[in-house]
Amino acid sequence: MIRDHESNRGRTGRLPVIDLAPSAWDEFQGAARAIESDPFENFDSFVRETASVASTLPAAVIDAVTAFAAHGNSAGALLIRHTPPLTELPPTPTVVRHRAVTTDRLSEIVMLAVGALVGHPLSYAQERNGAFLQDVHPIRSQERKVSSQSSAVDLGYHSEMMFHPTPPDVLMLYVVRHDHGRQARTQLSSARDFLGDLTQATIDALHRPEFMIEVSRLHSPYLAAGQPVRAVTDGPAFAVLTGTIQDPVLRFEPELTRALTSNAERALVELENAVLRHQRGEALEQGSMLLIDNRRAVHARTRYEARYDGTDRWLRRMHLIRHEAGDIVPRPVRLSTDLKQGWSS
Repeated sequence: MIRDHESNRGRTGRLPVIDLAPSAWDEFQGAARAIESDPFENFDSFVRETASVASTLPAAVIDAVTAFAAHGNSAGALLIRHTPPLTELPPTPTVVRHRAVTTDRLSEIVMLAVGALVGHPLSYAQERNGAFLQDVHPIRSQERKVSSQSSAVDLGYHSEMMFHPTPPDVLMLYVVRHDHGRQARTQLSSARDFLGDLTQATIDALHRPEFMIEVSRLHSPYLAAGQPVRAVTDGPAFAVLTGTIQDPVLRFEPELTRALTSNAERALVELENAVLRHQRGEALEQGSMLLIDNRRAVHARTRYEARYDGTDRWLRRMHLIRHEAGDIVPRPVRLSTDLKQGWSS
């Protein structure tokens, strides 16, 4: 696994940012007050209602997100800062919950409205009981594990859900509360930057299906060929890189990847090093929303201090799949997939 070592932390660039005055959100906040659906009781209705107010988002947000959804950008990400503040912010949870605990729906409304400019909310039945809106915060028992719920270890660079036959096109992160001292840095590295460092031989090797996903290392209750993933020794073979240099598609997580040939192993190491050379990022602040192009960028997170006292870092996460031709209204997409069968279908 690639980790964000201390020697790399001073070399990051900044992310593309939309930073608006509070008044720019006035029309949207007015429209949001009319939304009646509860996202945790009737998510489908909530998606329809929030999509109907997306046109009241600030024009700068609409233009930037629409362009990002269609074409991406060189950084592979877009950061929207200073979204409307929440009127009530409860303590950060200290245990896993399968529904959000905020009483103010504004964070969910902002996420779904911006998401409607990208595509459809995406959920996986085996992840968080199929929740579309997922809370990410430190859990004491996960403190030093390779998990989004950890805090005392760095999370290495990876593509979101790279092991799944249908990973999200875009990952959205909303910061409900930032951590003490802003220690946690969200790091990104864009394929449009780092692929230029690689030789043609390495690129060719990454295009060959000579890598295997080690599904037995997954913690979620997936099945592979009808068996629990913990019992499966051989996962699907895949190519780390598909598409072209101009329009690449990446599946990357060394922690879950076994190179099947010596050429593949060398190519993966060279790719890891290139990712680190082109990383950028920053500590995300409360009220920020980050969109990550999951096809063309990989992301990581540095370690930080967790106190488990209700004041810790708290993100809300949502997966999105882009609109297809002919789509008119965003709709929730729910997947329940046997990993091996899904890859072979």
